[in-house]
Amino acid sequence: MLFIFRNHPMKTLAERLYWARTQKKMSQQELADAVKPMRQSTVANLENGLTRASRKVVQIADALGVDPHWLAEGVGKPYVPHSLFELQQAEAALCKAAQEVEDARKLIKKLICIQENQCASRAAPDEIVLQPCAGVMHEKEGTLRETLPSDQTKDSA
Repeated sequence: MLFIFRNHPMKTLAERLYWARTQKKMSQQELADAVKPMRQSTVANLENGLTRASRKVVQIADALGVDPHWLAEGVGKPYVPHSLFELQQAEAALCKAAQEVEDARKLIKKLICIQENQCASRAAPDEIVLQPCAGVMHEKEGTLRETLPSDQTKDSA
């Protein structure tokens, strides 16, 4: 699989290095500083194709946050999680976002309850059924109803 940059497939180390560095918004000097001992001129030579390989390709890839095999050979995808820690961070971010969505749904239920004046009369906020984002249809008591993964649907009548 070739990645394309500016309508041009990135076939060389030079093209992949330039792409990865600019995606990271690093200057050649910043990259050289991150991969010691390396000079800015070495980075420039690699990007210009004057130097075709480097013994420091793994360190360069690490500094740029890309897969070393992709950077060196163009095989695979540029971005691969490098560690269990990164995967755990991603999972934590997803869990936090899911909790924020659930909190927002609860607030919306309360606002609907207040707007329709149902709280005092017949339905508690937990009994209000919101339309699900991605509900699952199933047959219940002869009718089709949508259910939420986190909510129990209740009849409000």
